[in-house]
Formats: sequence, structure tokens, C-alpha cells
Amino acid sequence: MNSLVRFARQRPVLSYIVLTLAWSFLFWGLILTVTPAGTLMVEPMKPAAFGFMMLGLLGPTFAAVVLTRTIYGTGSLRALYGRLGLWRIGAWGFVVLFPLLINLGQFVVYSLLGGVTSNIDFAARLPMGIMLGVTAGLIEEFGWRGFMLPHLQKQHSPFVSALIVGLVWGGIWHGFADYLGIPQAGLTKLALILLLGPALLTAYSVMLTALYNGTRGSMLAVVLFHFFISSSSLILEVPAANDGERVAWAVVAVVLAWLIALGLAVRAGMFGKVSTLQPRAV
Repeated sequence: MNSLVRFARQRPVLSYIVLTLAWSFLFWGLILTVTPAGTLMVEPMKPAAFGFMMLGLLGPTFAAVVLTRTIYGTGSLRALYGRLGLWRIGAWGFVVLFPLLINLGQFVVYSLLGGVTSNIDFAARLPMGIMLGVTAGLIEEFGWRGFMLPHLQKQHSPFVSALIVGLVWGGIWHGFADYLGIPQAGLTKLALILLLGPALLTAYSVMLTALYNGTRGSMLAVVLFHFFISSSSLILEVPAANDGERVAWAVVAVVLAWLIALGLAVRAGMFGKVSTLQPRAV
């Protein structure tokens, strides 16, 4: 046990990645014993599949809680979750809305180009979108931005740290979740996994890093940002007519997100320096 504690203190980022993936992939892998990949979100969802999905989603928080308590001891979890009370974020509050603006802009362009939106039941989408946004923000962010990002920024620039978090979060962790949930097959499925995972979420990771640093470690700010990622992507999902359109609109979202992310990174000075921001318990 002492050797594991020593390893966690010496390699907190690696420990966090291994523990998060081990927990999440264990339960998500069990989904495949209940339903094939690509059918996870088909209604009615099987109760066992839903249970395994929710347990797997706890991976980032589980790892953050265990490692924070192990490395920093008594009072560390209070310090970690206390950053949810940092609500004075000033002009950075506008950045929280960026995912909503990206998805709204994509939806408006789709409509202007003649896309059919009259048959969309927004009233049905809204409750699920809100529930998804609240759940994803609170479950994930205390791990990715609350624990992993600050530790990376002790050794790397904010931009490099953001890329590492984004690739682990979007490329590996979210990649497996998308493999289970995306119903398309073959190259279309692969393209959507890559676009909606590492490509898009790494751009969001850059924005989240700028937001986190700009608000002096406000977990409220990054939870709200994540809320708008998840909720607006569901509520304002473009009703593509075929797989080609789905991939094309995913490309549009990725391009828009990276243009904004790079502009924000330049504005926030995220290149070529190690962040001096080190909140308590990290």
C-alpha cells in the first residue's frame, strides 16, 4: 500500500489516467455483455446497460477523489470541491457560453441552407439535454480540470497541458464511450468517433484551460462550460439526412471550435510558459 501511495504522489497524472480508464472501461466493457456496440442509446435502453453506463461515467470523479485524498490528506476534498464556490468570474462568464454559440451557429446555418427543422421536438429534447449537461459537468470536471489539468500545468505550458487532457478525455475515454453509443458503422463510425472525440473535445479542452486559469481555478466556470457542451449538442443537434451529412456537420463543428480555441489561447497567453496557478489540493 505504501508503494502505491508513493507512486501516486510521484506520478499523479499517470495514476489519474490509469485509475480513471480502469474504472470506466471496466463498467463500459460490461455493456457489451448486455447490448452490442452502437445500440446503447436505442430506446428503450436496457436497465443493465444504463446502470453500467452511469457507473462508468463516475471514473473521472472516482479517480480524482481517491487520489486527492491519498496525496493531500485530510481537508483536501473540501478544498477541491470548495472551488465550486468561486463564482466571481467576471468577463470570463461569456466564455462559458462558447459551446452553446458554436452549436447554435451550426444549427442556424443548417436552417439557412434549407435544412428541415420544423419537425424537431425541442420540448422533448430539453429535459434530457439539461439532465445530461448537469450530470456530465458535475461528474467529469472535478477530474479532468479539477485534478489532472493543475498537475500537468506544474510541468507544461497551459496549451500543452490542454492538449494532453483533451486527447485523454476526448481521444481515449470519450472514444470508447462514443464507440458504444454511435449507431453508425464502418468508416462513418470511425470518422464520427475521431471528430466528436479527440478533434472537437481537444479544442474544448483548450477553451476550458483558458477559462480555468482565467478564473483562478473556478470549478463553477468549467462545470457550466461542460454543461453547455453536453446540453446544447443534444438540444441543437442538426438532423442530418444521411451519414455523409453527419460527418460534414461534425467537421464544421470541429473547425469552428478550433478557430475559437486558438484565438482564445493566444488571447490568454497559453503558449510557452508554465502556469503559476496552483489551487489548493493540487
